[in-house]
Parts: sequence; C-alpha cells; structure tokens
Amino acid sequence: MNKQKRVVRVCLVLAILLVAANGAFAQKAGMSFIDLDTEIEGTVPVGGYYQGASFNVQIPSDVFAITIRLSGAQADLDIVLSTLSGDTIDYSDEFDYNEELSISRMGDPRIYTGQFKIEITYQYNSAPTYDGVQLDEIPFTMVVETVRLNPSNSVSAGDRVDGHLSASTAMAAVYTTEVSDDQDALRLDISNTFADLDLFIYQGDMEDNAVLGAETLRSTEQAVLTRDGSPALVSGTYYILVIDQISADHPVDFTLNVSDSADPPSYLGRVPVIPRPSDPFQRALLATVEVVTENSGGGSGCLLTADGYLVTNWHVVAGADDQPDPYVTVALSLDHTIPPTELFHVDVVAFDEELDLALLHITGDRYGRPLRRALNLPHFEIQPELVSIGDELLFIGYPWVGGTGSRSSVTLTRGIVAGYQHNEFGTSFKTDGEINSGNSGGAAIDSQYRLVGIPSSVVGEDAGQLAYVIPIGVMPEVWLDIMGLND
Repeated sequence: MNKQKRVVRVCLVLAILLVAANGAFAQKAGMSFIDLDTEIEGTVPVGGYYQGASFNVQIPSDVFAITIRLSGAQADLDIVLSTLSGDTIDYSDEFDYNEELSISRMGDPRIYTGQFKIEITYQYNSAPTYDGVQLDEIPFTMVVETVRLNPSNSVSAGDRVDGHLSASTAMAAVYTTEVSDDQDALRLDISNTFADLDLFIYQGDMEDNAVLGAETLRSTEQAVLTRDGSPALVSGTYYILVIDQISADHPVDFTLNVSDSADPPSYLGRVPVIPRPSDPFQRALLATVEVVTENSGGGSGCLLTADGYLVTNWHVVAGADDQPDPYVTVALSLDHTIPPTELFHVDVVAFDEELDLALLHITGDRYGRPLRRALNLPHFEIQPELVSIGDELLFIGYPWVGGTGSRSSVTLTRGIVAGYQHNEFGTSFKTDGEINSGNSGGAAIDSQYRLVGIPSSVVGEDAGQLAYVIPIGVMPEVWLDIMGLND
C-alpha cells in the first residue's frame, strides 16, 4: 500500500471533522438538495490535503438503499457520507478513480429517512497529472442511485408467495399483511431457496427497528408472533422484509409462507427419500452434511450410522455458557451443484471439549416434528488407525468461502498428512489440504473413502496454511456403544 495513502486513510474520519469545522465543506444557507437518480457534474479543487466538493441529499421514506457512484474522474477521488452536522456515517477510500459507496436501511452503518451530506474528496497534497498535464481541479460525475421497495404485495394467512431478490432490489423484498382482531398468531417461513435469507417484521411502518427478526445462517428461516408472546402480536398492519444480508449481487428465488398458526405448516419440512449410492465416493459426499445452529454459526458433520448419528466438532455446536446450542439443523447435499437441503433437527447427545468433538443424533424433521418413516442414511466406514506422513487425503465439507452466494455447495479438496501434533488426549495430525471456516466437523477420508479424521482448526494462515485434523480413532468408546458400532 502507498505509504502516503495509508496515513491518510487512518486519519480520514478525524480530518473530515476538522475540515468541516474550518468551513471547507460548509454549505451556503438555503442550498438546494441534489436530485436522486440523476447525474450531477462536479469538480474537486487540488492543493492541500482533503480538498472536496459537497452535496446535500434528502432520503425519503420509500428509499431502502442508495449507491453513490462516481464516473469520469481523472484521479483518485473518495466518497464520504455524513449527517449535515458532520458526523460520518460511512465512506469509501479505495484506490479506484471511480469509486462507489452502497448503504441501506439494514446493518450498521445504515441510512434512514432524513438529510445527509455527500463529500467527494481528494486526499493527496500533490496535484495529480492526467495525460501528462498537471490538474488544478478534478472533474467527475456523480449519481445517487436508489432502490425503492414499495410494499405493493399484500399477503394473508395461507398464502405462499414466490419472490426474487437481485442487486437491483438491494437483495431485499417487502410485503404487508393485515392482522385481524380474531387472528392469534402470525407465522412466516422461508422455503424453496438455497440462500441465507433473513426475515424481519415491522409494526406499522419500517422507520423504527423491527419488532422481530430471524437472521440465522439457515435458508429455511422462520418468525412467529403470538398474542401472548414477547413481543406480542397486535391487530393492524405489519411490514415483512425478506433480505440476503451476505451476498450483494447473487440473484436468488424464494417462497414466503404465511400462516395464522404458531406451528409450521404441514407441507413444510417433508423429508424426501435419501439415496444410498453403492459407489463409496458418492456415498462419502452424501454422508458429509452441513450443520447449522441458531446462535453459534455452524460447520460440517459426518454421518456414522444409517439411523442418523453423526459427529462434528464441539465448537461447531457450542452455544451459550458452554452448553450445546438447542436448535441444530442438518442439511444434505442431494444435488452437488447447489447448496445442501435443510432436512433434519438434531440433538447433541454427547460432547468432549478437550477433544473438540460432539456426537449428534437426528430426532425429527427440519422443524423438530417426528419423522414419518425410519431413516436409512448413507454413512461413513470408520478407519480408526492413525494415518502415516505422506498419506494422501480428501477433505469434504461446506466452507463459507465455497460459493458466490450466501451459502455454498459441498466442496472437495485434497492434501497429504503433513505431520503430527501431540495433545493431552493423544496425537492429532497436520495436513496441507485446503481447509477454511465451515470445514470444521467435516470429513478427512483416505484413498478408500473411509473416515480417518475431523478437520478442526487452521494455523499459519499468514505463512502458508496448515490444518489440524482430529483422528476419528480418539472418539470415546462410549459413543461407539451409543451408536451400536462396538457390536
């Protein structure tokens, strides 16, 4: 990074406040606000740090998100969004000539209905050159593009509404629903999507904070309001926001299910027939599952029995106060070209913090209801013997970097046994295989596709990556007894 720019970046917010106090960006009384979605021509003078051009902008109540976009700049200009009093909200100070800054009503920082100031700045004290000519000012074109989410779609109990999110809608959609005096519950469920969508419910309008939010890492999000709940359901108008807060431009489809019962609709959560391929590699892909928790995030897991016992890392399912997260969901990769399908609720049967292992068991469908038929799931053969240095390994899991959207499909990498690590519980081994966040709890398999270990952690990311793998052979004997694998 250029040293001069690095110093300037560190001081940017403070400098904006100081310059504003000196009047460099002061607005004349009565200056008009620029038009939204309209190109504005401007120039930034050159000479001394933090020269800039300033514009006032009014954000109306129907604007959900804005993108401040520059074009035509002949030098490195930056964007600052602040209140009219000078408090910085957000800024973009990369090294692009034509930068952009996007911000919505969700997240932190965020915009809201009101008046703001946009400052286009040049942060260097030396004048730039363009086509061999030293500039005394930098021309640019700016547009404040808006996304307006008018809740034109009204939904009622019993509706199943198909929706679509894209960059043009800021990856969001808004609906309204009317709650009558005789309605005891409002339940919303997201289905038919492979993205990590979130749900927010607003009462009356969307100016205040949501009365209820559901923003786990699941795609099958749910939110329920009841008359005796907290917050309590009241009669009147509610706004419903469906949003992908992770991916900014990966289009996704979804279905919003609306009901007046606190219980999930019967048509949701049905478990399809799970294939059991004879090919051991295909079986290994199916037996490696995604594990998603309510509060702590999630990772991957490995099915060990046909009736739904699986093992993962303890840190994947650890919740508050070092107790298991009470809401753990398992997803299977029924189609390897898309993210896995969330099918089951699991209970944490046992865990060992020292080993960083946890034993889970499938106990119901995605919503915790009893399964309609016995399970017959694909599962791993265990190889408990410690692998040797140089042995080739395959790694299967659901790393969070494994996709362009907000959820990833199953991912396969390869490596070798690179060495060993002595621990209080015994010996784990190291690998040079590509392991990332989300791989935790997944499968390390040998050339015969047998499960030899569970990837647990990554070390040395700044100087060549190595990962630690917990040998499956250290799993407690009592766990094998529970699963019936010692018979």
